[in-house]
Amino acid sequence: MGRQLKEQRSKQTGRVQPKSKRARQVDDEATTSAADEPSEFDSSYAHESESIYIPDEAIVAQIPEVYAEVSAEYWHRVDSVGYKFIKPEETLPLHTYEFPPELELIADTEDMEVDMSIVGEYEDAKDEVHKVKAFYLGEVPTFPTMRYWTHTNVNIVGQSEYALSHLPYLGDEVSDKDVLEDLLETYDEGIHGQSEGCGDIMNDYLLFKLVEQLLKKNNLEDHGNDLIKVMSSVYHEFPNKASARDLVSMYPDLVVRFDPDNAVKRTTLYNEFGEFTQVFPASAVLSSTAHLMCKRCATIDCIFHSASVTMNDVHIERDNDIIGPGTKPCSEFCYRHFEAKSPKKVGGGKRRNSAASPHKSAKNEANQPEPEWTAHEKTVVNTLMAAKLSSNCRLQQIMSTLVRTPPKTCKQVYDYIKANEASFDNDISDPTQLYKNKRKIEPATNSHHRMFRSINGGRLNNNKPYRSCNHLGECSRKNGCSCRLNDLMCTKYCGCPVDCQVRFPGCRCRPGNCRSKMCQCFYAGWECDPDLCVECNCQITDDSGEVLVCRNVNIQRSYQRKLYIAASEVSGVGCFAAEHIPKGEFIGEYVGEIITQDEAERRGKVYDKFKCSYLFSLNHEQAVDATRVGNVVRFVNHSKHPNCRARVMVVSGDHHIGLFALHDIDPNEELFFDYSYNKSQLSEFVYKERKNIKDSSHERVVFTNEPSPASE
Repeated sequence: MGRQLKEQRSKQTGRVQPKSKRARQVDDEATTSAADEPSEFDSSYAHESESIYIPDEAIVAQIPEVYAEVSAEYWHRVDSVGYKFIKPEETLPLHTYEFPPELELIADTEDMEVDMSIVGEYEDAKDEVHKVKAFYLGEVPTFPTMRYWTHTNVNIVGQSEYALSHLPYLGDEVSDKDVLEDLLETYDEGIHGQSEGCGDIMNDYLLFKLVEQLLKKNNLEDHGNDLIKVMSSVYHEFPNKASARDLVSMYPDLVVRFDPDNAVKRTTLYNEFGEFTQVFPASAVLSSTAHLMCKRCATIDCIFHSASVTMNDVHIERDNDIIGPGTKPCSEFCYRHFEAKSPKKVGGGKRRNSAASPHKSAKNEANQPEPEWTAHEKTVVNTLMAAKLSSNCRLQQIMSTLVRTPPKTCKQVYDYIKANEASFDNDISDPTQLYKNKRKIEPATNSHHRMFRSINGGRLNNNKPYRSCNHLGECSRKNGCSCRLNDLMCTKYCGCPVDCQVRFPGCRCRPGNCRSKMCQCFYAGWECDPDLCVECNCQITDDSGEVLVCRNVNIQRSYQRKLYIAASEVSGVGCFAAEHIPKGEFIGEYVGEIITQDEAERRGKVYDKFKCSYLFSLNHEQAVDATRVGNVVRFVNHSKHPNCRARVMVVSGDHHIGLFALHDIDPNEELFFDYSYNKSQLSEFVYKERKNIKDSSHERVVFTNEPSPASE
């Protein structure tokens, strides 16, 4: 589609320019802050320092001599015992697979007028000529060129690439030398294969032995900056083994493989059946869970949020009334039957009979011997108790799904908990867990709303990621609050008290009124948050139309309109509306990989060569790249007469890009928005302007698995 994405000029928007100049920007007055001036920079916002991956000249000078010794020992062992010592693990058995015979493809010619008198000739591999009957297919419309991409409905975290895997092919008429020189200035670790280094062989065993000897020779530790220094030096001499960063992460595994006696001993938690090998405290089981848990989406090892953004997020206590302990017995063996008093008489001296059978079962169980508890069962109870599961009945139900032995009854679990209550480990080490501080979010008070309106008139600076603050005292520059140092509001994930005066308060709109500047959330460029906005019904889902619900929750609920892709009227493939879209309505979210502006600059250099880019600036530090991963919104083309506009919205502390209709959009009408190109980019990368804003009557070739909408 020939897209070269450009930020808006500061003279037009009055904004501080982000570092990248290749990502498109939204023209949104709501994200422009009156106080958006360069301010004191918080060090926690800095990216990974590039200076730590610099080779040490002294170590580089030692590598040839050390490598010669290691290599000689390696080849001596190969000559003696072969290559078995490189892979000490057992070799997997070979399996033989039978493939079905190839299916004969038969053309369906029932509905075609075929002239079978045509004879075609072809030559086989032996240059023998064969004659076959042939027929001509009808004219088939050609598809515009389109790069392969993976579909996603949400943004995912993209990885920074410091080394280019290969030199892109741009055609025979383009000089590889010119492309190489340009890209070498962008990637600090170069292009794979561009440099041979010392030119010697390098495998995992040689790498381990070489690094081991270099560490010993220089009295360095096998971790931290010492290991980075050695690996950076090794990368200088062997640039095609892996990147310097990858070499550092590889070393612990190499130690386990080739020097297991000196490797850090890790206690095996689980056996081959997935059961705990011994009785573990909850802290041993949940320690990694507490550190890897993403507090924003409650998932382990989250792929949607960067750890550099969420590392200071704190746990939020929410209302658990729905999953409370309850009052009714869970079964005939429930512990409640053993605590129940004698049944009271009901008029006429009659007794209730409904509890007779459970009490009889309870009496029978009371006579049973004490059950034996396995190490796995004890650890499961320890873990569930540490998770603060208040209902004994629910604990027994969950536990019964996690064991292979006959499940314990509710009464047996209750007795075990009462007998061992003092030994349970309820203190799980989590650096972001706040103690002696009520974390249940309370509705904002009038003073919170007045404070919010007094800050820039309710306009927010949404040009930086919202990283949570975590400090003592009130949120102020004096106390080192990262939010205040970067002119940001505190979010619900911040570690400051819930009555913080600079915390975003949400709105107090009536249901259905959150789509105007009267709504504090909409005016500030935020979607309504069910944890903060308690009056606009943003926490309610109702498809019947009988209940007014909030209209400012489109991105968090993925309320995308029906869209399809087809041949564009201006360039390549375009995105079209499959239904009527009223003015001002949400169309869809522009999703892809969330990358840093530095990574966007590197990728943009490559995309410029192809004259096709899907980079979209998210804020001053991040961008969205839909080149490899995205949805159909990535096909929306550029126009100076757009029918929709992009707007950056903050959803639960995260930046998202939403597309909204500028006027009523008819079915089968192609979608356009302004990329903010300058004149040179318009002439070089945009092939033509849309002819007629309302002309959508021509037939299109639809590229989608869904039924294509009928042409008008």
